[in-house]
Amino acid sequence: MFLSVAVFVSFSVTSAVGHTEPAADSSYVAAVYEHHLILNPEPHVPLSRAAALQHVQKNLDIYEEQAARAAQQGAQILVRRAGIPAQSPADTTTLRFSRG
Repeated sequence: MFLSVAVFVSFSVTSAVGHTEPAADSSYVAAVYEHHLILNPEPHVPLSRAAALQHVQKNLDIYEEQAARAAQQGAQILVRRAGIPAQSPADTTTLRFSRG
């Protein structure tokens, strides 16, 4: 998993007269999170509904944990980057932070 936290600045509001003023909250801290999806280990074998929901719940639990970590780092916005299937569940526990 990869989570990076960055500060994005430069939002502005333009009035009808063409006058540009800085927005009240013109900067945001955003975290970009790459989630390695936990998928069916045997993709050619259909899952039961219950098993499929367990896979979804595992992914949501991990995402929720990472969202909490991003918030602890000051992130106000969480953006999910396209995921890559994990080779094993252990691959989903690596977390690197960078602040830019």
